[in-house]
Amino acid sequence: DLFLRDLNDNLRLIPISRRGVAYIVDESGLMIASTGGDELYQYDGTILNRRSAAESSSAIVRRAWASMVPGQGPAAEARAKGSRYEGRLGEGADALLVSVQPFGGEYGLNFSLVVAAPEEDFAVEARAARNTALAWMAATLALGIIAAMLWAWSLTRRFRLLTQAAEIMAQGQIPPVSDQARVSEIDRLSHVMHDSAKQIVAQRHALQSAHDHLEERVQQRTRELAASREEALQAAK
Repeated sequence: DLFLRDLNDNLRLIPISRRGVAYIVDESGLMIASTGGDELYQYDGTILNRRSAAESSSAIVRRAWASMVPGQGPAAEARAKGSRYEGRLGEGADALLVSVQPFGGEYGLNFSLVVAAPEEDFAVEARAARNTALAWMAATLALGIIAAMLWAWSLTRRFRLLTQAAEIMAQGQIPPVSDQARVSEIDRLSHVMHDSAKQIVAQRHALQSAHDHLEERVQQRTRELAASREEALQAAK
């Protein structure tokens, strides 16, 4: 069972906004429990009287209760019928969101649970959430830009190594295989250039060797022809 002395503690468990309040009133508007910081009883010198919601120290409590006074609008009609009401009071920065629902009917009590909060509270929370989301987006974008710049710098450096390897090949030398090319295609290209340079150098050496051998044969044959000519001249004499 729910005891009246526990109602305040239970009301504080209701998640509301920063300035939102929750309170329970009986059919005559006397407060049973409240999170608005009110003293629920007042002493008139002889007896303790329960404080009315209209006398609350909280302006939000007073405004919400004023909307439930008979003849004051849909909130009052819903309360009179024992039905639930959710609506908006006022306009602009003073707008108040109000929820009223029957409470304690299972115990034979004609109480009403009222939750009221300034609409601006939720707008502030929404703006804070939006600003947080924008900050995360900006941070993510900045990190993406930095990562892209680092990637571009890394690719530029690797292509520069390939350019240097091509220049070394143009000089007839064998470029070293780059161990810093972590991209598979560039690593493969580095090995292909290295192997191609080795083949070119080997072929060049083979051509040079064949050229030297041919030149030596030509010179040898020239000497042999000269010797045969001398022999023929000597025989003719």
